[in-house]
Amino acid sequence: MKRFDNKIAVVTGASGGIGKEIAIGFAEEGASLAICARTESKLHETAEICRKLGVEVLAITCDVSEYSQLENFVNKINQKFGRIDILVNNAVSSDTMIPFIDQTIENLEKALKSGLYATWHMMQLSFPLMKEHGGSIINFGSSASNGQPGLSSYGVAKAAITALTRAVASEWGEYNIRVNNMKPFAMTENMKNLPEETRVFIEKNMKNSTALKRTGTPKSDIVPVVLFLASDESQWMTGQTLNAEGGSDIHE
Repeated sequence: MKRFDNKIAVVTGASGGIGKEIAIGFAEEGASLAICARTESKLHETAEICRKLGVEVLAITCDVSEYSQLENFVNKINQKFGRIDILVNNAVSSDTMIPFIDQTIENLEKALKSGLYATWHMMQLSFPLMKEHGGSIINFGSSASNGQPGLSSYGVAKAAITALTRAVASEWGEYNIRVNNMKPFAMTENMKNLPEETRVFIEKNMKNSTALKRTGTPKSDIVPVVLFLASDESQWMTGQTLNAEGGSDIHE
């Protein structure tokens, strides 16, 4: 028997990067999946990989910054599965490496709508499908919330998600719904596709900033932490933030 047999896992932003690897990780452990992302072709690539692992997959094209699209996504989940056991709020879109003096309200709203608001809405929409049997919600923070140049809008959104996680965990514990947060630090597909000079620069800085002196990868370094938070192995944990950052957070 696999760890997530007979469980329904929902993953937003599953078309690539960390979200794609999380979806595959759940499929490998037997979970049925509901996944969403904006890019239909890439989303269905993820879905096909997971289906080949022998699980049911609902894939819905969705812009998480639009409430009506999130509502449609959750309605489709209800129609197909009738429940949610695990919710991973991974999706976010933001404009990065822009000095604060040049950041606009549009930059801030983009990060808030796709990050904070999407996480807020997905939790509220999913609650009716979780409250009768409990479950696990995993939100995504970032070390950018501690203050990093060029990431003010993104950092604000991620800091708010961390605060929201703790607030909801304190309210939903009575329903046996655990709500935790994690901060990942890994080399994603998007980073690997950057111009070589930029990619090498980022990779070097990532290595130098970690205590383990290497770059993290979504599959081997981030996914196992998400699966742990989703599983009964972490049943006594809620309202917590786990840093899967290779020790880059030690001196924060």
